[in-house]
Amino acid sequence: MAFSLIPKNDKYFEEFATAIKLVREMTSLLNGAIADEKLPSDLWRKIKALEVKADEVVRSVHTRLDESFVTPIEREDIHLLIVSIDDVADTVAAAVSRVDVYGIESATDDMRAIVRAVDEMVAQLEIAISALRTLKPAVVREATGKVDVLEEKVDDIFRDTLRRLFARHPEAFDLVRWKDVYDNLEAAADHARHVARVVNHILVRHS
Repeated sequence: MAFSLIPKNDKYFEEFATAIKLVREMTSLLNGAIADEKLPSDLWRKIKALEVKADEVVRSVHTRLDESFVTPIEREDIHLLIVSIDDVADTVAAAVSRVDVYGIESATDDMRAIVRAVDEMVAQLEIAISALRTLKPAVVREATGKVDVLEEKVDDIFRDTLRRLFARHPEAFDLVRWKDVYDNLEAAADHARHVARVVNHILVRHS
């Protein structure tokens, strides 16, 4: 068995886990909300509250980095992982913000399909980040592999979604608002895949 210098109970890994858990709460909340015929009026408020908590975790990690002389993994990897997780939170929040700003009251089937896939991606990232802490390569690779597959699925859904959107020649307002929402959701999937790649990079360095 390979020797690892990663402490099993390091605070950084607790914060990684907290951050991705908050992102999962965001995607799960959104996934549940869009299943209803009408979106809840307080969806943005709830999502924003979770994003604020995620930002607090990011600040905590950066403060600890500034104060730490020795870190369990490379400083740049700590920074990259927490920022990458935060990018997912930011783009999910941005999508919901657009829903609120544009006064969208109900989701489309295309939106539901993308959100379901993003939620599944974040669920796999929770598994991967938990397994990274205890250095379980097989678990990490299986979870991140699923993230890659789901991201490809989102790409396909996104392309088909745009084709259908433009094919019906919507009015400018309808086109802008829906493309904006879809773009942010697709960006969330891209950032989730990047988190998976960062996790794999850390695993290779330390396993």
